[in-house]
Formats: sequence, structure tokens, C-alpha cells
Amino acid sequence: MLHRYHAFGLQITSEIDMPRLPAWDGDDLPPDLCVRCGPVPAGLEDVQQRGAAYQIAPGRFLLDIAGVARYLVSAGHEIVVERYPGADDRDVQLFLLGSAMGALLHQRGAWPLHGSAVASERGAAIFLGASGSGKSTLAGAFQQRGFRVLSDDICAITASPSGRIQVSAAYPRISLWSDSVEKLGSEARQLRQTHSLQEKYDFPLKEFECRPALVAAVYVLSVANQAGIHLTPLTGFDKVRELTANTYRLHFLAGMQLEQQHFLQAQALARQARLARVMRPTQPFLLDELADLIMRDFLS
Repeated sequence: MLHRYHAFGLQITSEIDMPRLPAWDGDDLPPDLCVRCGPVPAGLEDVQQRGAAYQIAPGRFLLDIAGVARYLVSAGHEIVVERYPGADDRDVQLFLLGSAMGALLHQRGAWPLHGSAVASERGAAIFLGASGSGKSTLAGAFQQRGFRVLSDDICAITASPSGRIQVSAAYPRISLWSDSVEKLGSEARQLRQTHSLQEKYDFPLKEFECRPALVAAVYVLSVANQAGIHLTPLTGFDKVRELTANTYRLHFLAGMQLEQQHFLQAQALARQARLARVMRPTQPFLLDELADLIMRDFLS
């Protein structure tokens, strides 16, 4: 059975059922991405870059996750998946929508940022930062304040028809640890576990829309052993530096020969959007105070 989805600004047909993704009602246009099941080679020819679990060759990207699946991403239009016997469906989808999708977006000339994004009439705000900094939890808090959540983990950045920088919608879920689920007023036992490798849970989003939004602001979250929350605006090349550091799978760029394009994309977003660094204490999380501060800054 062929499934049809719309995510990351792409119309997708897939032989793999991915219930996390919103359905594409379909039209007569050809899909942007085809996901199919089939044999995937153990290695590539003309390898330009090699990592512990991946290889990059011109127009091709190979990801091999032991016990889960091999993924071959080609020319920004196709992902072939060969699963290992006994692999959990959730884990196969985890890496398909993670590193494989990130590589595909790079191949297409899109720019995946490692963060979460929310939107209002003013535009989109993107939350960047290391794992555990609170990106997804903050996005959930903004949803409860009337914002629509666009994406979690990967923010697909492209140019709009007018040439301005926009972020595409991904899918109507955010992935949260159990303590973050509780901060948002739910119970983890009532939610579906995202995958078998970690105890993270799918937190459903309300009133999800697939339309993109122009980026108005970017907040880089970090955690420190300090009291209170501090917001510091970024200027000049510090903006480009932070955007580069938070690119999803930044280490893929060299093998794909996309470093110059990426630098130009970062410059364009730095010119368009307000950027700020936000430091919060390790404990307590202070979610309400964090959301209040960023919301005031974003709407000012």
C-alpha cells in the first residue's frame, strides 16, 4: 500500500506507514519525495566522507543503523529503506525522519536547523539548543498560549516565493521526556512511546496546519548553574555562528560540498530575524518564566 503525506514542505509517497505525518490528500502533481522498501548496499562508491554509521558520495547518502535499517538517500528525491530482521517499526521511522530526512533536506538545498518552531500572526520563532535545553518543552508551552507548533527536532528552512526565509511545518507531534510531559499537564502513560531506544513520548499537537511561516526570531537556549533567566540579544557574526552551530547534522555539509551555500543561508536568516541567547538555570526548569520572557521579547 502506498501512503501519502505532507511534511517538511514536501509531498511524500511512502511504502512505509508513518502515522506521525499528516496525510496528503493528493493531487495529480508528482511527489517531491518517494520512500520505498528495497535492497540497500553496504557501501557506496566514490565516497567523499565517512562516519561511524554513514557514507556520503556525490548525490547519495548511506546510513546504516545496526539492528534497525539501512537507508539510501538519493538526489533529494528518494529514500530506500532496508530494515534489519526484527527491527521495531518506531525505530525504523525514528532514523527515517531524523538523519535520513536531514540528509535529504541538505541534498535538496533546504537548511535543516536542530530546533523547534512555533508561529503566530507575527511570524515564526525558532528555539535552538543542545539536547536537554528545553526546545520541545518550550514549544509545547507556547502551544498552550495560543501559538501553533510548526516543527520539532528538525526545522526545514527555505526561501519563500518572495525570497524571504521561512520554516516549513513538519508533523503534529513533539517528542518529550516524561518529566516534560508532566510539566505540560499530561501523563506519560497515556501517550505513545516515540521509539524503543529512549523513554520519550509523542505529545500530540492541536490544530496543526501544514502552511509555512516567515521566520521572525530565533532563540538559542542553554542551561547553566545560575539563578534566574537571562536573555541576551545577538548581533553581527555571532548570529551566523550560532545558526551554524545549530544546523542539523552539520558534519554532513563537507561531504556534500554545501558549506558555501550553508554560509549564505545563515547570513540571509541572520539579516532577517532577531536572534537572542537565553540562559536558564539547571534546576528548577522555570518553564512558565522562560515562556513569559521569550513571549514578551517576541511580541515586543
